[in-house]
Amino acid sequence: DELRNETEHSIEFQLPFLQETVGARQSISIIPILSLFPPGCLIDPSLKDVADQVERFVVVLKDAIAASGQRVCFLASANLAHIGLRYGDDKAPTDFSFHRCMQTDLEMLKHVENVDAQGFAEFLLKEQDRRHVLGFSAIYLLLRLIEAEKGEVLRYDREIVDQFNSTITYASAAFF
Repeated sequence: DELRNETEHSIEFQLPFLQETVGARQSISIIPILSLFPPGCLIDPSLKDVADQVERFVVVLKDAIAASGQRVCFLASANLAHIGLRYGDDKAPTDFSFHRCMQTDLEMLKHVENVDAQGFAEFLLKEQDRRHVLGFSAIYLLLRLIEAEKGEVLRYDREIVDQFNSTITYASAAFF
């Protein structure tokens, strides 16, 4: 199960969407980016090297995009909260605990809608990984790279993944 979870965000899920959106006749170039870094690297002096690498990556990629002169579409594939016994919580989620998780997710997603990468990171740091949000690095990079003024959450949902009600939450958003 753990291996399945590690590969579920692969490019294979994004390709059909891109092909449908762009059309079969037009060619596109794809640059998949796999990232994993904690929000703590942005404030923890012992992780300064990681924060510096993230910043360098953002600057280099922005420069490369500008130099290419091409239009770019960013897609981030990232889950939000992981709650329940399967993810190390002490008890199975209840309707009440899921509702509380949903409220927290939606509050966190306000930073995404405002294209506020720093606020998004600070929100997760403040809650100290209570909801086991795994999509931080992909969402953070997206917010740093896109040149949008606003975003809009289009859908928010959850998937129950086992008989103990362990749950993964996710959302889709568009930026303009």
